[in-house]
Amino acid sequence: MTLFQLTPADREKGFTLGEMLVAVAILGLIMAGLLSIWMTGNTSYLTGINQVQAQENARVALDRIARDIRGAGFNPRQAAAFNVPIVGSGVCPNNNVPTATAFMVINDNSADGAIQNTECILYVLNGANLDRQDFSVDAAPLTVIGGVQALTLIYFDQAGTQLNFPPAAVPAASVPLIRSIQINITTQPETLPGSWQAGAVAVTMSDRIRLRNQ
Repeated sequence: MTLFQLTPADREKGFTLGEMLVAVAILGLIMAGLLSIWMTGNTSYLTGINQVQAQENARVALDRIARDIRGAGFNPRQAAAFNVPIVGSGVCPNNNVPTATAFMVINDNSADGAIQNTECILYVLNGANLDRQDFSVDAAPLTVIGGVQALTLIYFDQAGTQLNFPPAAVPAASVPLIRSIQINITTQPETLPGSWQAGAVAVTMSDRIRLRNQ
């Protein structure tokens, strides 16, 4: 006598192969839907985080540039030599006319009434880095921010007339006419691990800054 024996009715209670396949397919659809929802939420989260960092990068750059432009031409002794705070005269090291991605300002920080070749601050786009060099303290350019995708500098005179049309530089004769600079900068987070690339985002910010000492 056997202790356990299936009756015909018991045998009919099992699952067929077809039923198993249908169940697996339904489960797969449910899991795929859940995965899609998770990936969408994760991408949205990464996009938000990256956007905040990109905005912060742009804001840091604009604030730093604005301080230097507004202070350009600091001239406590009212020396005539300081009538061109955005310089293109060759006084400062490696100086050229202002371009769409670089400019240099002067300040009489020593208050001696003369332009020293160390009293110059250079901004230049170097690849994906915005570099700043204060020749009075920096032996080499220092990176203000990284992750810069684009930088466009547009210069205006007193009447608001545009003096350069990027990528062109300001004509040398027009450099003394510069009274304000519009900065358009596009940034993204400086470093994005592979898992964060799904939320990669670029942010563009603009500001127009007037030279207070001119």
